[in-house]
Amino acid sequence: MAHVPGVVAIFVNRNYREEGELFFYIREEADIFLLSYAEMILENHALKLNICYESIVANSTVSQEMSRMNRSFPQHIRLHRLKKSFENSPLPEADLLILTYETCREIAVNQSFFCSLPSLLVIRNKNV
Repeated sequence: MAHVPGVVAIFVNRNYREEGELFFYIREEADIFLLSYAEMILENHALKLNICYESIVANSTVSQEMSRMNRSFPQHIRLHRLKKSFENSPLPEADLLILTYETCREIAVNQSFFCSLPSLLVIRNKNV
């Protein structure tokens, strides 16, 4: 993935259902680009999205952008602030977890946790 100059996405299908719940995981400030994908989905589909974020981004540009999106789509976004690490937090039911390539690499170190996740859409930003 490091040699491709544009945005790259990998889909890991673990019995994904198209009408299922989507779950975006925002680990750090650099993950803000995922919110543009979330907004695009909300503008084009009447889906409900879960956006889960680490406490570290709670007082940042990411937080401001999530608040703006929540005001624009109040019936379609549920925000979840993690108080513990991602691996140790109860996660909402989701059929598709959307996360960055960098985050996925870190999570994959814990194989048992990684294998317990739902279908994945792993996105590497072109600016990385």
